[in-house]
Amino acid sequence: RLEGEAREVTALFTDIEGFSAATAEMGAAEMVARLDAYFARVAAIVLRHGGMIDKLVGDSLHALFNAPLDQPGHEAAALACAAEIIAATEEFRRTNNGFGRTRIGVETGPAVLGDVGFGTRIDYTAHGPAVNLAARLQEANKQFGTQVCIGPGLAARVPGLRPLGEVEIRSFGRIPLFTLRA
Repeated sequence: RLEGEAREVTALFTDIEGFSAATAEMGAAEMVARLDAYFARVAAIVLRHGGMIDKLVGDSLHALFNAPLDQPGHEAAALACAAEIIAATEEFRRTNNGFGRTRIGVETGPAVLGDVGFGTRIDYTAHGPAVNLAARLQEANKQFGTQVCIGPGLAARVPGLRPLGEVEIRSFGRIPLFTLRA
């Protein structure tokens, strides 16, 4: 069992736009098959960029970069991963009707990592402001019409991102957000 460790991470969260509505029109077997195909593509991209799959929750994938081992350049790796996920899922969407666009939130900052749980239900995971903000940033894409929303911690480390403006994010207040350059 891994005890808690303070570590800087870049957290990446995905979500499928309109997933609930799409699944209402699919049968159970079709939904599971499409989700499996979707996650196989997205997970392969995360792993190729050195990320760790933290968990799958519903139609979302949570990934961490710079965990559990050091990953120099994790910030750039996460952004390259996000760009590749968007390209791959857009192609998937065009060929597999039923899923909407993928939205992604990405942020860098301190987190506490370790095995959390009880008994036989232990999960290596991360907790902290950067992780929480990344989860909320994927939702902020709705306000901007974007697919990748980047927090200020990551933007401060990677030049050349496009500013989106400031927005109120629950539990974080009003903060500046960014996206990838087109």
